[in-house]
Amino acid sequence: MTENTLSRPVGVAAPAPGDLGLTPELDLLVRRSVQLINLEATFLDRKQYHAWDELWVPDGGRYVLPIGRVVADFDDHLNLVNDDTTMRRRRIERMSGGFAHAANTTGPIARTVSRFTLVDCGADDVVIDSTEVVVALKHDVQQVWAAEMRHTLRQTDDGLRIREKVVWLLDSETTVRNCGFLL
Repeated sequence: MTENTLSRPVGVAAPAPGDLGLTPELDLLVRRSVQLINLEATFLDRKQYHAWDELWVPDGGRYVLPIGRVVADFDDHLNLVNDDTTMRRRRIERMSGGFAHAANTTGPIARTVSRFTLVDCGADDVVIDSTEVVVALKHDVQQVWAAEMRHTLRQTDDGLRIREKVVWLLDSETTVRNCGFLL
């Protein structure tokens, strides 16, 4: 369906205001996708990691923070994070159980997610690109992270669920400071 690289269309004319060329059904699906991504951001800001986990497909979900901007194969590439369902849940237990020092020293978090772009829509999945800026207070100092994201959402009997989330930090190829929360 889609590659594991950010698609950056060049020379594509922007649609006229109010005319995105979406059918009513696809427009509703995109709106629900954006609502899910915003709900995810709310859960992560509030450090409600178990609620965040409920947004994922029950098995087979993948959460990736690659090093570098263009990655063809996450399994054959160095990543900051490359979690399947089991590893994601272990990370949640460490983050919420007091076992991660970095998580214990991180204060309030506020993130903004924007620039939602429909990349692909198939029978089972919808792919949405977006950007996020995360500001966290740690030791009385604000830290800022910026990233481009790709959510692959699966249409299930229980509604949309996250099947894959890839977060391309803008500075992933430099020294990434200790991040005590999920992006």
